[in-house]
Amino acid sequence: MEHIRTQEELKELLNEQIEFIRASCKAYDAGNIAEAKRLSVALRILLYDGKGRTKSVLSQMGVKGNLSFFAADQDYNWDDVVQHHNIKTILNQSGVKYIAYTNRKEHPYATILSFDKWWNGLLIKGDNKSLTRGDIIRAVADTDGGAHIDSSISGIYAEIIKNNIGIGYVTDFGPNPSPEFEKLREALTQKPHGFELPSEANEKLGLSPNAISQPAEGKLGLIFIRQIAYEVLATFECEVAKLGLTWPEGESVLNPSTTEDDSLKDTEPYLLMMGTTIIKEPTPEGHPQNFSLIMTAKSSSAKGNTPV
Repeated sequence: MEHIRTQEELKELLNEQIEFIRASCKAYDAGNIAEAKRLSVALRILLYDGKGRTKSVLSQMGVKGNLSFFAADQDYNWDDVVQHHNIKTILNQSGVKYIAYTNRKEHPYATILSFDKWWNGLLIKGDNKSLTRGDIIRAVADTDGGAHIDSSISGIYAEIIKNNIGIGYVTDFGPNPSPEFEKLREALTQKPHGFELPSEANEKLGLSPNAISQPAEGKLGLIFIRQIAYEVLATFECEVAKLGLTWPEGESVLNPSTTEDDSLKDTEPYLLMMGTTIIKEPTPEGHPQNFSLIMTAKSSSAKGNTPV
């Protein structure tokens, strides 16, 4: 005899998955990056509707289409976007490192979206490659050790694993940092919006012709899973009434008790960038295409300083 789950049973299962997400986020933040693979499974269970009996918990509850989803990003017209990645980027004398946003105090932009627009929203776009939140959740859960491990991985997610998605930063640090790093940091701090394309910036800032394109450190797919988990927790925190939940004290990601960014503690001087987006600008017919680069930047000049 088939048993149809009641709303109370589904709510209990929802709470169970949320607790899994919280526990995995804490383990990830403590240094266990592979915990993002378990996060991907919980996210898939809560959000993904597939064929046959594959139906998300939120759809079984009948609430998924009624929820407003929190995105740590702006709402773009993706047809106009040439290159995009929305992730915290630290540029210092050691190179480039990507770090996930984990609470509302860490990023400048936030948007509320329908589920479809959120799920299909691009986290990476560049070099004719793009990945949505849904793509990344399913790739990690279905192929990269969340719930299954494929013998081989192809496509754009494979490029992410190899840190070869076409995003990175031009650097000329070497064993002894050059003055150009300070020029770049100063320029981006003073002009956080409307900066030029990297090639134009390279010439304008007088960067060394020997500057190299350096891939960023970090497992991008897993980093994005951690950031998506934060967005989902933020969504549920906003929508507790619709979900019939009680949000535990001390677990807020929208109003966290922490006042500083733990990922920036004890670092050398750095430039912090909150995502990079290059957008085509309309031009009169016959004129070369113009671009603008949207960026928010902060910097510190000494170890332990707070970004300014």
